[in-house]
Amino acid sequence: MIDELKPIAPSVFELAKKEGMNVPLRIYANEKILSMIEEGALKQGMNVASLPGIVKASILLPDTHYGYGFPIGGVAAFDLEKGVVSPGGVGFDINCLSGDAKVLSEHGYFKRIQDFEQHLKGKLRCMEFSEKEETNAEILFFMKKRSKDRILRIKTSSGEEITCTPDHPLLTSKGMDPAGNLKQGQKIALYPFKGNKYERPPDRTIIDVEQINSINLPADKKAIIKELEKRDLLPLKADSPKVPYLIKLLAFNSGDGTLVFTKKTHVAWFYGKKNDLELIRKDVKKLGFRPSRVYSRIRNHSIDTKYGNVKFTVTEHSFKVTARSFLILLHAIGAPAGNKANQDFSIPFWLHTIPLWQKRLFLASLFGAELSSPKTISGHEFNFYMPAISVNKTLKFLDSGRKFLQDVSKMLADFGISSTLLDKADEHVTKKGFTYRSRLLINGTPENLLALFERVGFEYNTEKKFLANAAILYLRLKMGVLDERAQANERAIAMYASGNTPKQIYTELESRTVNKRFLQRSLWEQRGSVRICSSFHGFEEFVKQASEGLGKSGMMWDSIASIDESEDNDFVYDFTMNHKDHNFIANSFVVSNCGVRLLSTDLPFEELKPKLREVTARLFESVPAGVGSKSKLRLSDQELEDVLVNGAKWAVENGYGTKEDLEHMEENGCIEGAVPEKCSERAFKRGKPQLGTLGSGNHFLEIQRVEKIFDERIAEAFG
Repeated sequence: MIDELKPIAPSVFELAKKEGMNVPLRIYANEKILSMIEEGALKQGMNVASLPGIVKASILLPDTHYGYGFPIGGVAAFDLEKGVVSPGGVGFDINCLSGDAKVLSEHGYFKRIQDFEQHLKGKLRCMEFSEKEETNAEILFFMKKRSKDRILRIKTSSGEEITCTPDHPLLTSKGMDPAGNLKQGQKIALYPFKGNKYERPPDRTIIDVEQINSINLPADKKAIIKELEKRDLLPLKADSPKVPYLIKLLAFNSGDGTLVFTKKTHVAWFYGKKNDLELIRKDVKKLGFRPSRVYSRIRNHSIDTKYGNVKFTVTEHSFKVTARSFLILLHAIGAPAGNKANQDFSIPFWLHTIPLWQKRLFLASLFGAELSSPKTISGHEFNFYMPAISVNKTLKFLDSGRKFLQDVSKMLADFGISSTLLDKADEHVTKKGFTYRSRLLINGTPENLLALFERVGFEYNTEKKFLANAAILYLRLKMGVLDERAQANERAIAMYASGNTPKQIYTELESRTVNKRFLQRSLWEQRGSVRICSSFHGFEEFVKQASEGLGKSGMMWDSIASIDESEDNDFVYDFTMNHKDHNFIANSFVVSNCGVRLLSTDLPFEELKPKLREVTARLFESVPAGVGSKSKLRLSDQELEDVLVNGAKWAVENGYGTKEDLEHMEENGCIEGAVPEKCSERAFKRGKPQLGTLGSGNHFLEIQRVEKIFDERIAEAFG
């Protein structure tokens, strides 16, 4: 944008009017200062030039920089009759990251923060500190500026690195703390899962009308097609924003779910832990369908195995979806209908043609249902069992089960993960006869397990995801210690060969992970491989310490190994997140964002009073209100029913509010017992366009001013 500025006088540059601008943008600066002005401030100056009634030019002075809405160091004059009332610039400091910081998304892919400049869509993964759980949020603002301060490079004991300005806060055991305050050895929070690089999905149709019509299930296909089209699910393309949720639901239902579709029964069941099922229910709603509540019942089981009869009692949790269009769609994209043990089905071909980050969603959700949890071997607390996934089939369809696991193995290979299909199938006796269990083992080398947990991980299973994150950090620290000990072993042998005495060797090489006995064995015994030291914690104890105070959020405590200064003076970046805890994940670090707490004007009431009528008129133009007003929301009848049943909770779940909003409402924003079927068609017709407006009657929007201060401390905090 700076290249478009033309000099019009000594130390005066101008950007001619572009589309939407009412006046040109004029900057007072010499060439050196001009090269240092933030691009965001230039864009804000252009925004000011687009305001109604602006006179002559939008002006930026030499000290100009980012502000909230209006750039600091910006000057503009407005016509008294035709112009607007614009507040003075409200400044903020941007605490920034280097452009190559990898930011983790809701769907488990990462993008460099600098790449968000061109595309801000999609939610980022972040942490809810009070609930101690993982969540996601939208980006409100993207910030970019040229660094004028020193840059710090922080490295942890597990090898994670981040480069940021000294004022950028990172989560520590003391809370969010600016990088410039951090010390070597200090605890710092990581979210170890890394994900895969973002790749745009192909513009390829997965399911179309013809394929829906060809499905051999009893249903009114015309009605099904209409319902799917209404929800933007037909035709279904790989680059649809709804596909990631469908991939996860397909995978989980193929594992811990059933799909029953007959003339009398049509239902999709999902089974799991209560909290995990709530995550799945949210994704069903994002597709525009209504899931049931979560049901719980006690089940007594008796299973005959080759080891004898096994009896146990469990509390089973489940929910169902009965919409025919949902079931048909799930079946069309690959979910098996009916008894899975007694039919052929495999991973759908289209799943092999999509980007890695989408393939990961399938594997991670299937593993959330079916893969064994990360666990160390009994009596060998430093080493992990090989994760295993199994498929049960009747003898007739045994080869089909093996083919399914072979497909899983091929998909794992795309991530560099090796696995082994066992030749022998275990036999089981069920109420319907014999079944045979085929198993796929994921090889248990540390490198292979890291690839599994860091790049694939788990979805829809909080416990497994939590343990996988702990295993990532544990394996990285363990590999670091083994590397230190291997180097000490080699150096000890080399030093002795060079004439050093054992005492000299012990003095130089002894450390926290290398003791005298280890070095003695290096010198006097023939060592095979290096083992972990006895002072290194077993996995179970490690998990307790690494997650202390962090719940099952997936965050883990690491320690700072080093803090160095970088000479980098390139652009740095940050976000403002639409989340009460103002954070996101970058390079596995839990980092704060620049945050917007309060937006206020310093205009004296006397100056605003003559323009109150015009300001009020402009608010009415911007905020739909009154009888007959219509909002920009476009909801289906099904979505409107969800609003009637869930009240303000629907608004929060769909990004129009926060959990804190519900805490300040009567009945937490939802009175139980709503029966949408009792509402007339006319009521639906009248209510649908009004949702998202201010409404009428005693609903109001106020412009307020401070007349008297009762609490100096609070007033000062609010500016």
